[in-house]
Amino acid sequence: MREVGIIKWFGGFNPKIHKLNDFGYILRENQPDLYVNRNHLHCKAKLLTPGTAVSFEVGVNYKNNMEQAFKVKLLKSENDILLIKKCVFSNKEEYYVPLMAKFFQIGYSSDIELVFPKVMNLNKEEQKKIIDSMDLNLKMRKDIFKFLDIEEQIDMLLQLTLNDFIDKWENLSLTTKIFLIYRLCHDKYDLTILEKTREKNLFIRALIIIAWVSNNQDKKSITYKKACEYMYKYSSELSHTDSDYEELKIIFPIGKYNFKVDINKPWYQWSILEFIQYCNCTSILEDMDRGDKAVIMLITALNSFMKRLSL
Repeated sequence: MREVGIIKWFGGFNPKIHKLNDFGYILRENQPDLYVNRNHLHCKAKLLTPGTAVSFEVGVNYKNNMEQAFKVKLLKSENDILLIKKCVFSNKEEYYVPLMAKFFQIGYSSDIELVFPKVMNLNKEEQKKIIDSMDLNLKMRKDIFKFLDIEEQIDMLLQLTLNDFIDKWENLSLTTKIFLIYRLCHDKYDLTILEKTREKNLFIRALIIIAWVSNNQDKKSITYKKACEYMYKYSSELSHTDSDYEELKIIFPIGKYNFKVDINKPWYQWSILEFIQYCNCTSILEDMDRGDKAVIMLITALNSFMKRLSL
């Protein structure tokens, strides 16, 4: 049975014999330190720095009848399923961080639901290491995908083939769909991909046709009118108890009375006003001052939407 521990020290110069030591010790929980010799390493000795997590088997040295470690390897190289599960469910970062990505490949969805929050509580650098070590198919699994931040989700979606993208679209959250539309507009992707999704949510349909305006300025009036119709109908059917309501709150401007539209912000920081401004291609304030009926109609509909839902 394999166990896990932390390197206390290994090797180092021995002044008594004027040579490098070929042994060291492993720290174990609630047990004495365990002797380990170079002859029983399954990894490079130089990697065994203090604090490094390792896995091993415990045996007896026939010369002195003392316990020592055999088949020692870096914990991240461990393949024993029972030990992997034991480590990822432990409270020690040194044990669960090296094996998280490997566990996600073999774990049940219910187990992944329990342990993935540990990843999100790590610092950004550690999070990135774990997420980057996972292949696209693994990250696209529903039980993992939902935990990823919006940038990571959208980066992955844009790597899919058209058919896979359309298949995935149906099960995306409202928030992910909204910011995906923002990203497609901001980075000037071919927006026909959105037309192939056959979206049913009226608010998302409104955003899709507003996005279409960015490349079809001459159709602004008729398009904004249709977007307004979608928004009015959608808001009339939405209640504060709907899951959509909480998701929508993040795209409406905070501090509405002194809010400044800034399309130079990163797309993932846009409110719906930055999105409309970007697609409109000209200043929405200046257009309204000039009496542009299409823009006035759209912003009026948006304000009505916000008031109706207390956003």
